[in-house]
Amino acid sequence: MSEVLSSLSDDMAAAVAAASPSVVRVAARDRLPASGIVWSTDGAIVTAHHVVERNDNIYVGLPDGRTVPATLVGRDSTTDLAVLRAEASGLTPATWTGPDSLRVGHLVLALGRPVQAVWATMGIVSVLGQGWATPAGGQLDHYLNTDAINYPGFSGGPLVDGSGRVVGINTSAWLHGRGMVLTVPSPTTVPSPTVHRVVETLLAHGRIRWDGASLPTPVPETLVKQLGGEIGEVVQRVRRSLVQIHSAGSGRHGIGAGTIWHPDGLIVTNAHVVARNSLSVTLPSGSTLPARLLARDSRRDVAALVVDARGLSAIELGDSKGVQSGQWVLALGHPWGVADAATAGVVIGVGAGFPDIPQSHQEWIAVGLTLRPGHSGGPLVDVQGRLVGINTFTTGPEVGMAVPVHVAKSFLRQKLGSASQHA
Repeated sequence: MSEVLSSLSDDMAAAVAAASPSVVRVAARDRLPASGIVWSTDGAIVTAHHVVERNDNIYVGLPDGRTVPATLVGRDSTTDLAVLRAEASGLTPATWTGPDSLRVGHLVLALGRPVQAVWATMGIVSVLGQGWATPAGGQLDHYLNTDAINYPGFSGGPLVDGSGRVVGINTSAWLHGRGMVLTVPSPTTVPSPTVHRVVETLLAHGRIRWDGASLPTPVPETLVKQLGGEIGEVVQRVRRSLVQIHSAGSGRHGIGAGTIWHPDGLIVTNAHVVARNSLSVTLPSGSTLPARLLARDSRRDVAALVVDARGLSAIELGDSKGVQSGQWVLALGHPWGVADAATAGVVIGVGAGFPDIPQSHQEWIAVGLTLRPGHSGGPLVDVQGRLVGINTFTTGPEVGMAVPVHVAKSFLRQKLGSASQHA
């Protein structure tokens, strides 16, 4: 199998990792914290004006896990920019690149740190303009419009290119839905009167260091041609381990999906999928067999079934603990009864403590895609087709949640013991 898709996925995750040391959490409002970008080693932080809803009692969450007080240096509502001074030193400034080197169609990643971990979504540059007057009366000499989703808490965080270099600051102050990005170009590329004015007003004597510009990483034409075929290969292989789960009265469309864990008929799905009685499973071969519920854990939303079959195609297990923000993944299932459907997205974040979702104390994988009824219980796989999670539910626009495969492993060991071993 071609390694192109795998290499791209690794490169996107590497871009997130490269930029993450410069992304901070900004707690300057009573609701979900937002994000910011380290501008200098001595604690200068750039963020979005609209997320700083108070002038004091401001805190910044650093990449190393510390939370430190910060003061407001100044703000400009017309360009939605604000500068904070965190009580910290030795921080890692972001590496910037000028938006003049971007082209429509370039891949970009929107990053945010509303919690301890950095989250990421991916998109392309949709519109690139040379000048724009904001509704608040500000003048921007550049702006970017992308199709990357800015989730709650992403405002003030960076938009980065394929090498992790910052090309702008995420904001949702003026546009609804898709992401609007304020660009802060280096004066060594395209000098910006707006940026100079904001910098001179909000920062003392030019204490923020500008970095030189560099070129983004465009998507090669050969890569575009190969991606479709490689994704198709992965999907076809994973489909051999995807089943459809039915209950009495559910009809031919079923109630959800499941993943073949063991060749001898062991199937893993969500607990909420098998809350009913009289279960049956349609295998990839098309045959439908009665299924028996072995174990169910509604807290972790995992369940195990067994059917009387041998020689099934068990899915290859991946390492959910190694999943990184920005990594590409695929979710398979039977949305609205459409058999063996697949959708793709990038990992937003991994772990516990996701805000505004049920059971936020549980471990989850959050992905930038929408899970429909019928995806539940199906596999979330990496670009090699290895199982990293079990699709569970959607929370918010285009945010899918999955149970990490290591959580499913723990559940099976506790409930089934040696019978849960993967072949």
